[in-house]
Order: sequence, then structure tokens, then C-alpha cells
Amino acid sequence: MATVKNRIKRIQEKFATQSEVQYPSDIFKDSIFQVTIGNKHFTNSELALFRPPGAMEEETVGLLKRIFQEKYPSTRNNGIPKVPSKLDDKILVIKALQHHFNDIRNLLVKTRDSLSARVELEHLQKIKILIEHFENDKNTFPYHKFQDYIDNQDFIDELRTGLYAVDLFLKTTNPDRARAKAKVFSPDTPRARRPIPKPYQLTETPYDLKVLTSGSALVLYLSEINGSFLEDDSAWEVSLTVSDHSYTKSEDLENSISLSRVNGTITISPTYSQILDIIGPREPGVYDIYCTRPSLADPTVDEVINLLTANVSFELYTRVEPIYTL
Repeated sequence: MATVKNRIKRIQEKFATQSEVQYPSDIFKDSIFQVTIGNKHFTNSELALFRPPGAMEEETVGLLKRIFQEKYPSTRNNGIPKVPSKLDDKILVIKALQHHFNDIRNLLVKTRDSLSARVELEHLQKIKILIEHFENDKNTFPYHKFQDYIDNQDFIDELRTGLYAVDLFLKTTNPDRARAKAKVFSPDTPRARRPIPKPYQLTETPYDLKVLTSGSALVLYLSEINGSFLEDDSAWEVSLTVSDHSYTKSEDLENSISLSRVNGTITISPTYSQILDIIGPREPGVYDIYCTRPSLADPTVDEVINLLTANVSFELYTRVEPIYTL
């Protein structure tokens, strides 16, 4: 699908450039047909409108394409083009952006369509940021020597060193310019893989539920989880909900939680198979304890409180403290 889209894009660019003005000094005239400035795309004829008074059209278009092209990432810093190291180029790009800024601002005054005005305003703000960037930023790139930079990049990409004997050896032994030594993979001897589980969704606490293959039982004291109100009103009922790591599957485990008002505790005791069906064998999940009672104002409506949320995961064994005898 991506290949088809790329072909369509190249065909569109080909037809778009047939009517475009071509400049002999444009080093990207056969490879880059538009550049992005602000939040808009510009072809050669549209870049020509950036030309400030007193500047040459061909020089302005060529410089803007060298600066705002995205083919060579080393010309950018955090996604923003670096400032031209040549002072004349720096002044020209600032004047070109200011000229475009003034044109858009004048157009914005005449625009009555609120949607178009908002789009133009966003573009105008980005152009203003670019102007300030080229005026103040210290990261520079020699755009006036861009052709030399491209030639050097092509030289390196072809895995050449400049030494005839070495280049001849590399061309003979590595005609396809492979980047790494070939490896043989056999379907009869598959490579072992070690699955790495995802981290807990929540910060690890003493309330996390560790489930053994034989089951588990976690006792929570109401005084420790701000649940003392459950002892004073017998209308409150507790329920347990377990969710997987991505919250795509959740289930209520009705018989896996119990409240003891005498002891002031809540006991969670789900089985291994119950948790396995919800969170799977590999990733941790989350459990929630909800408290529910009929509303005092309207008994037909339930009051619901999320008392506790913590992690749930599997544990292969229970650590036993060694007993030392003297």
C-alpha cells in the first residue's frame, strides 16, 4: 500500500512540475518539487512569490529549497532548518520570510471566511517563529556549499574510501554494498525468544495482588485503605473488578471478594484460572474494589465509591524465609 501511494505521489509531482518554472542553478530541480514552510507546501512558482524587493528570483527559490528540504536531516536541528552560515544567505531568507509574512497579513485583513482566516493565522504564527529562529539561533549550516555536501554523502553511501586499492577490493568482495555480514537462518533451528512483560500500569504498592497457580488470598485492612465507613453501615457491599493491561477486557469477580466487619478486613481470593482468562499469561493487569449502597436520597439509585485500585500479576512461587537453628 505504501509503495502504491509513493508511486501516485511521484506521478502527481511529475505532472505538477511540467508547468513549473525550472532554474538551472536549482540543485534539487530533478528530485525535490515542493517544500514545506510553516504549515503549507510550496512549488517553484509559489516560492518565487517569497522574493523580496531587490533580490533575484532564481537565487531566492534555490536558497529556500536548500533550507527547507527534508531529504537531508543533518541540515535540521529538532526538526527546524539550521541557520545559513553565510551572512548574505541568512539576510535573504529572513527578508523572504518577512515579505511572505506581510503578504499573508494583508490577505488576512481581506479574508471574511472564518475558517480560512484561522488557517492563515496559524500559518502566519509559524512564519513569525521561523523569522525569530533565523535571526537568533546559533546552529548553522553552509547551504552555499550544499552541492559539495551532497557529493560527499553520495561518496560515503557508495562505501568508498578514496583509496584505489581499497575501493577496488570493496567493489570486488562486496559488489552489492551490503552493510552487514550475511547470516543463515534455518527453520529447523528457530531462535529462542524471551518475552519481556510490560510494566505495571500503577506504582507498585503493598496492595498489589500476586496470584499463584494454587490461587491467592490478599487481606486488606479497612483502616489502611480509608474504608472504615464500611464498618458503620451494613448497607454497603463490596465488589471486585479485574482488567487487563490495556483495559480492553474487564470482568466482575463476584465470589472472589468478602468483607468482614468484625475483623475490619476485605479479603480478595480469585483463582488462577479466573485471572488468567482476563489478563492473559504474560502482562500484568489492574483490579478495582468498588463499594455500593442504595442512595439515601433515592433508593432506586446506587451510590458507588472506588475504594482501591492496584496492580494484579502472576507469581511463580512464594519466597520462604530461611530458618536458622543454632
